[in-house]
This record gives sequence, structure tokens and C-alpha cells, in this order.
Amino acid sequence: MATSQVNQTLFENFGVKHRITSAYHPQTNGLDERTDQTLKRAIGKILDGHQERWEDKLKEIVFAHNSCASTRYSPYRLMYGREPWLLSEIMGDLPEVEVADPDAGDVEKYIQARAEKDGETFDKEEDALEESDVVITGVQPGKACAALMNRRVEDFRAMVLGQHTWLDDKVIDHAHALLKAQHANIGGLHATTSLALLSTIPTPAQGFVQILNVSANHWVTVSNIGCKVGTVNVFDSLGQHKTEDFIAQVTCLLAFPGKSVQLQWPDVQQQAGVSDCGLFAIANSLTLCRGEDPSMVDYHQAAMRTHLFASFQAGILTPFPSTARGPTAKAVHAIEVDVHCLCRRTIRFGIMVGGG
Repeated sequence: MATSQVNQTLFENFGVKHRITSAYHPQTNGLDERTDQTLKRAIGKILDGHQERWEDKLKEIVFAHNSCASTRYSPYRLMYGREPWLLSEIMGDLPEVEVADPDAGDVEKYIQARAEKDGETFDKEEDALEESDVVITGVQPGKACAALMNRRVEDFRAMVLGQHTWLDDKVIDHAHALLKAQHANIGGLHATTSLALLSTIPTPAQGFVQILNVSANHWVTVSNIGCKVGTVNVFDSLGQHKTEDFIAQVTCLLAFPGKSVQLQWPDVQQQAGVSDCGLFAIANSLTLCRGEDPSMVDYHQAAMRTHLFASFQAGILTPFPSTARGPTAKAVHAIEVDVHCLCRRTIRFGIMVGGG
């Protein structure tokens, strides 16, 4: 019996509705995508600045996930027929600590007092920064150093050198790690798997560079280098993509204490085709880290893949082949979004985006 017939028989016997999905159309794979999101959030919480070794944390994260029962049974019990042994059970009962329930009135008073105090702090910072002509500067190219991360390069060969293939988060994170090694004075460059970028947030006075994912398979570069305080540039090689989650991540990165943040899209080179956005995002990030303006550069797109892989092999990102372009008279597209609460993130259409 053919494999497809065996599978079809199993589906029918177990009442499984078979749906076919693809790498860039995940809508039919909702349960797996939701699980991936949970795991990515957990990874982002425990990275602690070591994003280049995030896979070392997977075992304990997966164990924690499999030990929790969101339905009647945990995944661990469904697989092994019993619940897992936890460390507290192996070591014996831990001493119980009695905690008195707080009075509801005291909690409400504390929250109100804290909100008023934080509001006063943000108002003071806003008065100092709003309507300011301060521009983020002081970002100079750092001394290049060979990063000791070459053991994974061969795993990237097919993806980086293959035509019409999108770069995934592993390739982008590898480029981030190289950039961080070469330009230690640049903020940002977080692992893309730390979705909301809640760890190691730069101060508003620090120049940062960050590659972010938009619309599932599209990469863009965001940076406040060369911007007025409270403004972020979005370098997009394929138009002006933006989603609520993307805007929330940008405002969280900026951590601006004012009431609103301005996002602007400079006129940068637009790519041919749709699959090279990751290459342009890495190239634009490197250009920014070197203290140069991506809007003044035209990259040689045909040579970008071989150049990136050669840089990965060398352990140092070097400038992509390019030609200087003159200034453009094209107007810069810009939007202004409000930010709220302690996390300095945006609210769109009456819904808090990404928590806070």
C-alpha cells in the first residue's frame, strides 16, 4: 500500500482533518505556529545577552512547556503515560511560607501612587526631550575583530547562496552577532527570536541598529542613528511595510519617554524580486554601523549573496559591493504613533499591542 494511502487510512480512523501547509503560508498550521510563538517568547526571556547560544536553552524550555497542562493532560503525560518528576519532588518537600493576602484597598492605593509617581517622571523627561533638536550621534565604526562563530557557516550555505530563497532568523542572528563583535558600541542587534525585545533595551540617547521581521517573511532595518530624539528610521527595501506588532517592537526598542514616536521611511534602494530583503537588511545595518547613510548607497544586488557568505566564512562583515548615489528629492514617508504606560509601547485601535 502506498504511503499516501496508509496516511489517508490513519487520518480517517483517527478523525484527523489533513491540511497542507507551506513555509511561507503558515495560516493552516495555527497550532504549531502558536507553539513556536510560546517557545520564542520563552527563549527571549532567558537569553540574558547570550543570543548566539540560544539553542543551549531549548532543553529546559521544552521540558517546561511539556510539563504544563493547558488541556486535561500535559504533553509529557500523553507521551510517557505519567507526569514528569520535578526538582522539588526529587529533593523533597520545600518549606511552606505563609503569605498574607493583601488588602484590596492597599493594593489599589499602591497602584495609584506608583502611577502618579511614574507619570511625573515621564513628564519631566518629556519636557526635556520633546521639541528638542538633539540628534543621536557619537556612533563611530568599532574596530573589526574576527568572531569565533564559523562552525555554523556551512549550515547557511544553501540558504545564503541559493537564488530566490529567504534568509531565516538563524542567518539574521548570525549577522547580528558578527556586527556586535565588530561594533560593540552600537546598541540593539538583539536576537530576532526575542520577539518583543524586552531585554537590554537601550536608553533613548544611545544609537541602535536592529533587523526586525515584518509580515512573516520580510526583513527591515530600524535605527535611531542620525535621528532627532523620539524618531526612528525604517530602511525597507520593498516598500513601506508596517504592522501593529512591528510598530510595538520599534517603540519598545526606542523607549522614548514622550507621548508619541515618529517612524519615517527614508528613500533607499528597492530590491528586484521579493526574496532578497534579508540581504538588504544586513547590508543596511552594516552601513549604519560604519557611520554611513544607507540612502546614499546602491548595492550590487547580483553580488550580495556571494559576498555575504564570504563574509560569514571570514568571520567579519565587510561592506557590500555598491555604488554611491546622490541625494534624492523624494519626500520621506512618516507616521506618528502614541505611546503609553511604563513599557513605552504603542496602542493602536484601542488595543494594547504586545502587552505592557
